[in-house]
Amino acid sequence: MRNAGILLYWITLSLLTTASLLTPSVPAQSGCTPTWQRTNSEGQCGNMSDLGCNACLGKTDTYNIYWPDGDSTIGFQVFDFGECEDLSTSCCSFSTTHYECWPDFQAPTVGYGYWQQTTYTEGVDLVWQDCSWPCPGFYKYRRCVHSALAMPTITENHIPVQQRQAVLMLPRIARAG
Repeated sequence: MRNAGILLYWITLSLLTTASLLTPSVPAQSGCTPTWQRTNSEGQCGNMSDLGCNACLGKTDTYNIYWPDGDSTIGFQVFDFGECEDLSTSCCSFSTTHYECWPDFQAPTVGYGYWQQTTYTEGVDLVWQDCSWPCPGFYKYRRCVHSALAMPTITENHIPVQQRQAVLMLPRIARAG
């Protein structure tokens, strides 16, 4: 019975210590807020044609994220897409204008233990233009708009090395009892 009491004591202590390590009440002075650097941004109209979307415009930004404890996330990629269209410009004309609505990448936000990128899919907003006979009507460009299919948040979370090591060691201490 005495061994069961000691084991219960160690398990309780381990759980309380784990909970306090995972939910710090006040961040350390050095904190766990990352810095970041965008290392690449690329995309072009039609680059998603292999997925069956010739009018899609894919964009990828690549980031390096640096955590205060020395860890880093290198080459973290964020992707979203927009739309590109070649549209008529006037009635009875065969000329077109090329429009590109690039996805909207907001500036990344950071905080204790996270880096977050918000993006919005962009689409071409069209309006119908009637024409006099014999010219057919056509859709003309009005503006770029956030799509209803937006997937706005991509997050990279981080647990500082010291907290990961402490959490990994706790079960070993409990078993040793």
